[in-house]
This record gives sequence, C-alpha cells and structure tokens, in this order.
Amino acid sequence: MKYIIFDVDGTLLNSDASIVRCLKESSRKYGYEISHIRENIGVKKLEDILRLNKIDEKLIPLIIDDYKRCYEETFHIDTTPVDGSYEVLKDLHENSLGIVTFKYYKLTKILLDRFFPGINFNYIYCGDFPFKMTDKSEALSIIAENSGNPEIVYYVGDRKEDMDAAARAGVKRIWASFGLGSLDEGITYDYKINNFRELLDILR
Repeated sequence: MKYIIFDVDGTLLNSDASIVRCLKESSRKYGYEISHIRENIGVKKLEDILRLNKIDEKLIPLIIDDYKRCYEETFHIDTTPVDGSYEVLKDLHENSLGIVTFKYYKLTKILLDRFFPGINFNYIYCGDFPFKMTDKSEALSIIAENSGNPEIVYYVGDRKEDMDAAARAGVKRIWASFGLGSLDEGITYDYKINNFRELLDILR
C-alpha cells in the first residue's frame, strides 16, 4: 500500500476560474479591484493574496466570508474535475488517499463529494482545519510519520511550492505539469505527469 496525497486546485480540479471570479466579485463589493490571484493559487492563502493587494485588514474576514458564499453557490459554473482524475482515483482505492490543500475545509468537502463520489480520502488537511496550516509540509510530515515509511508517501501537486513542501517533508514529489505551475518557477520533482492517467504507471 502507498500513501498518495493530492493538492486540489490545478491538480484534481480546474478551479482557478471560480477562485478568481469569486475573489474579485467579493473584493469589488468593498471597493477593491484586485490582481495577482491566479499566479498565487495554491501558493498563498487567500487572506495573504488580499494582503498582497493592500486590502484593509478589518475587511479581509468580510471579503473571505462573501467569497466562501460565492464559491459554494456558484462553483458549478466554471469548476471541473481534471480529465481522468475520478477514474484514476477509483483505480487507486486500495491505497491510502489524502488531500493537502490551502482551500477551506468546508469548500473542499463540498467539492470532493460533488466531483469524487465514493472515493475515500483517509487524510484531509486544509488551510483552516484540522489546524491552521501555514506550510503544506506540516501536514505532509504528519502523514509521513503515520505511514511509518516516507518512501511510500507521494504528494501530487502542480506548483513549485507543492514540490518544495514535499521535499521538506521527505516524501516523493509528483509534479502535475498540466496544472497552474511552470518550469519557469524552478520546479524540481521526482516524477512528472502530463496527464492524470500517467499516475498509474508511476505508482504501479
């Protein structure tokens, strides 16, 4: 058995359009036009993206609450699963599957239930639950320790920060080249997949 842990945005889901749309709409309600969203998805928490845009600290919780409402109610408009992801996850069901993402827990659960019904994720670590995660390596290290052998733990992600977090946790790095990341960022990895089905070749 292997431990196969996934990032969400850009790896399991094509969700950047929903994130950008809702964060812009929610910020606009408070008089802000924001930028630098897409390049920071999965890199920074949304609160930190708002801080990058110089938004008043007192307004950040209000904007985030509105963002969550927008995302929960409208993600179906422009979020889709990555091609082949559901079928591959079903093929990997004998392994221990997990999620490590900066997304909010409630939204993550809604998306997993909607797009991956019947898939059992043994681990779900989000930016706000079960603890306030500031670095994905924190959760990956816990999973690696639980496994008893970091050599059988794989993190699948699309950003340089995902691969760096996996390295800090001492687990195998699988870079999803079809996601939001780019080699221009200086990404290093143990394995590379150009589509989701290539995961099966690596893990078997």
